Amino acid sequence: MCGVIGYATEKVLHGGIEMLCNLFEQSRIRGLHSCGYSFLDGKVINTRKFFDTDELKHSLMPFAKSHLGKPLKIIGHTRYSTSGDWEDHRNNQPLHVVGPDKHEISLVFNGCIHMGLRTEYEQAYGKKYTTDNDGEIFCRKVLDGEDWHGFVDDGSFSFAGAFLHKGQMHAIRNRNRPLWFGYSLRAIFIASTEDIFRRAEFDGEVEEVEPCMSHRIS
Repeated sequence: MCGVIGYATEKVLHGGIEMLCNLFEQSRIRGLHSCGYSFLDGKVINTRKFFDTDELKHSLMPFAKSHLGKPLKIIGHTRYSTSGDWEDHRNNQPLHVVGPDKHEISLVFNGCIHMGLRTEYEQAYGKKYTTDNDGEIFCRKVLDGEDWHGFVDDGSFSFAGAFLHKGQMHAIRNRNRPLWFGYSLRAIFIASTEDIFRRAEFDGEVEEVEPCMSHRIS
């Protein structure tokens, strides 16, 4: 059980980052091991990881002031560790992976693709991976130009997440994990559950993300 968070807007308004911080705080119970966020700077992805939600919020608030009135796409995560040593940030989400052509992806997700060790899923998928987080299986499919959409839709595993890639933000889930959109402050927000939006005192419309569809968020 992990927390998936997101925020996308063409113009950061007062209250936008504050709501993002509220979503992080209310997602905290879904993952106490680590937390972090990734954001787009043009097509470049910047990722910051922490072991404490308070440290993350102290990082986000100055970040907000520098982005007021500007476009922003940001994804976040609170992690409950199920794969890889959580004390090594390389295994924590957002999972930031660079492909051989220098294209990069940052992924936050709730679920489990493969329960085995890295050596086991390397054998299962015929690839080499750089982390002990099974989310890298999905990341490499995106970077290698494979059918990541069908992989999630048809998989018997559980998956609900958001990712940044080539200057775009996407969200996708299958029927085995929840994910919700919220609309307020001329922005789209993401949280794992409707209850997280309610506890964060979100003032806007919320709806469950339709499963087995790729949602590009602009």
